[in-house]
Amino acid sequence: HYPLRRQRQMCIRDRCSIDLSRNKKLLHTHHKNHIKSDNSQANLVALCALCHKGNHAHMKIPENDRKYILNNRPK
Repeated sequence: HYPLRRQRQMCIRDRCSIDLSRNKKLLHTHHKNHIKSDNSQANLVALCALCHKGNHAHMKIPENDRKYILNNRPK
């Protein structure tokens, strides 16, 4: 359903750029215009769960997932 998720394995945010090829459940597909039914490639970006939460304050990220992302981001 989300072709971008299959193509990308890294968060696109410059400050993050974590490789999630071994933990794909932490790679989210974000709809830039916040319309979930608009799955055009121009509207989709790959974000790690923490970067995605930055766009959606209501999102809950389990502590172990948060730690994994923070500990594995490139330095």
